[in-house]
Amino acid sequence: MNRLTKKAWKELIIALAGGIWAALMISIIAYSNMQGLGWILLCVLIGAPVFAAVAIMESRKLKILDEREKELTRKSEAISFNCLAGYLVAFSILSLFVVGGRNTIPVVVLPMMVLVGLVLEQCVRATFVLLQCEKDDDE
Repeated sequence: MNRLTKKAWKELIIALAGGIWAALMISIIAYSNMQGLGWILLCVLIGAPVFAAVAIMESRKLKILDEREKELTRKSEAISFNCLAGYLVAFSILSLFVVGGRNTIPVVVLPMMVLVGLVLEQCVRATFVLLQCEKDDDE
């Protein structure tokens, strides 16, 4: 297993763990009926561990990638960002058709949309890197 494959597995595990952590925090705050302070607490509880993990991982990894790995990373970022944009457009249009033009969307839906989109983007990025590394190993 090369460095890029290890990096992709770590990113996939962190993204899934972050998604589970975010879902847990959202459900705790939603069921406890906290108002504005709860959302600030939610952002801190979700953002701090995820930001710290990502910052530490990225600072270490950028120094040791070779040209092939950088190209795979660039391709995976392009595909994952396109997937994120498609998800956000699809979610917005779907919510318009489900809720309708005159009704309102609950406030909790919008942060959940963004968090799910970010987890989806990271999972797509890591999965694409793993698939490309397997493809290169088979050839």
